Amino acid sequence: MFPKIQASNTLSSNPQFLKTVSLYFSTKLSTDAAQNSSIQDHTLLITDPSKLQKQNSLNPEIQSVTPIKLHQLNPELPQNPLPSINLTLSPNTTTKTPKSSPINIKVTPNISPNTKKNLSLNASINSTQDSATEQARKKLTKSLLTNFDAPIKYAFAYGSGIFPQTTSSNSPQPPFSSGNMVDMIFAVSHPEHWHSINISQNPSHYSFLKNFGSSAVSFVQTKLGSGLYYNPYVQLGDLNVKYGVISLDSLVGDLLSWETCYVAGRMHKPTLNLIDNKFVRLCSRVNLATAARVALLSLPETFSEKEFFTTIVALSYNGDLRFSVGGEAPNKISNIVNNQIDSLRQMYSEVIEGLECVWYTSNITDPKSLNGSPLMMQQNMDPEVRSLQVFKKLPAKLKAIIAATYENNYSLEIRSSTDYDSSDNKTAIGIVSCPKIPELVTASVQSIVRWPSFTQSIKGIFSAGLLKSYKYAKSKRSKAINN
Repeated sequence: MFPKIQASNTLSSNPQFLKTVSLYFSTKLSTDAAQNSSIQDHTLLITDPSKLQKQNSLNPEIQSVTPIKLHQLNPELPQNPLPSINLTLSPNTTTKTPKSSPINIKVTPNISPNTKKNLSLNASINSTQDSATEQARKKLTKSLLTNFDAPIKYAFAYGSGIFPQTTSSNSPQPPFSSGNMVDMIFAVSHPEHWHSINISQNPSHYSFLKNFGSSAVSFVQTKLGSGLYYNPYVQLGDLNVKYGVISLDSLVGDLLSWETCYVAGRMHKPTLNLIDNKFVRLCSRVNLATAARVALLSLPETFSEKEFFTTIVALSYNGDLRFSVGGEAPNKISNIVNNQIDSLRQMYSEVIEGLECVWYTSNITDPKSLNGSPLMMQQNMDPEVRSLQVFKKLPAKLKAIIAATYENNYSLEIRSSTDYDSSDNKTAIGIVSCPKIPELVTASVQSIVRWPSFTQSIKGIFSAGLLKSYKYAKSKRSKAINN
């Protein structure tokens, strides 16, 4: 009935896959070099990179990323020009770049597989909670297979409906216990084709836009907001759900580049995979590494693990319209961190292990040492280290905004911030040495999040309809007041 779609290439021959692997492990791996190498299974780069011998095809230098053109330097910027950000900084117009001292960089030591399992501090979710989460996964997956004929390439659940943000008797509540709507996101290959099938099967899920056909729904999804089309208040059996549809390309782009940081921000927090996709899983790891690096730029030399996760969780809420108008509970961020600390620790354990510039100073292998005291972390504050291992490995768009903001506030020579990726340029060192770097980073992330979150909220009026939009906004406001 529908045209047959040609299958995509395998991951091992996909240049985008190799580029993503390069991003995650901070190396350059060309397609030709990969084909000529003796590596038969490129997934070893993720599962156990220690098994790979060092080869000439792996470049230990940092990966240069071509920055986007700054708005003030190029008036022909398309669609989303870089925003102008004004900060109240120190009156000094220049920043002294401290000379790097030849200090030793702390590197995560080689650890055995058994010790790696203990990185969660032996305090991961107990067997009862694991069982409840697995039951929730099976229930939601079965519901998807039963209610959706249109093909879904990747799906996950998130939010307070599946991960309650309150505790009962000092232990996390099981999934679905909060009674909140369960949020899900589906990644599909062809949105218009997908909506065509789904409108025929589930017309009650859609607003009045269904009367204009799947092309209109797809247009609203892809051209407005963050590339998502939400259908809220959908009854799937005994579950009340809200599901969003996004193209697979848009999902991957947001995870790698933080074009809107809308879906990427939701995946900074615990999620429950329903339909897995190895390529998306790999891109998600890159996204987590980016979030960790941004958090490190905003934190001092020593900080607690809780401060680290709080900074990460707050990223996607900085600049969010709902927080500005009181549509979210003011303590939402702390609720997520406090109630999902074990899940966050599991999510970011590999990232922390892979970053040589940050480490735990607490005894993470001895649970008894945690009695009443927070886990502490430390990062290397040497400007050259932070420049090479943190700032220069951020997505190009975010780096360009940070550099443009730094240039604007410090009256640097025109175009001095556009070559911050070059090996001999001191702008990157000046940026990470700036005493106001936390404010620079926060303002830059806000500028990425603000517009997509606003347009996505406006789009909800069309995708959900006036009645459901009002009901949803009222529910959000009620929870914000009660919490």
